[in-house]
Amino acid sequence: MMAAPAATIGTRTIKMTKRTRQAGLIAFTLLAVMTLWACQSDGRPVFDKIMPPEKRIPLLDGGPHTGTADTGTTVVTYAYTRQPSSTPEVVVHVEGHVADVRISAMMVNIYLLALESDGNVLLRRLLYTSGYHTSSVYFRRSWSFDKTVSLPPETAALAIDSATRSSRGRR
Repeated sequence: MMAAPAATIGTRTIKMTKRTRQAGLIAFTLLAVMTLWACQSDGRPVFDKIMPPEKRIPLLDGGPHTGTADTGTTVVTYAYTRQPSSTPEVVVHVEGHVADVRISAMMVNIYLLALESDGNVLLRRLLYTSGYHTSSVYFRRSWSFDKTVSLPPETAALAIDSATRSSRGRR
């Protein structure tokens, strides 16, 4: 009869049984799923986020409705128009530009957030990305965006958010 494989950890020897291998496989699978989820959400739980009332943009019919959004690291001027739709989805045309970036950034992404009436984030849509700027290939891209996006029917308000990656003084 063949003995089960064993693993030595420190001074203890652990017998590798079928149950031990299954537990290891389950742990590995959970870790892989959590890693993939983190990659999809940029490492932050977007849908657990509640926007404070001062950051919310009321979703009004027609337009254009204009304003300025300060995300902390960026200032964005925008104009949005709620377009008529034959489907239950909310269709919004958004245009604007990044007016100011308060840090030396290698990358700037601007997002439109769809909010429920209590400020819970329903959905996040990318409006603008600068791409990565490196010291060897540095270029200036237009800071403007012009997009039409479909949002869930329960959207009551909008918000502008940003993600920046600091260049740490490199150019």
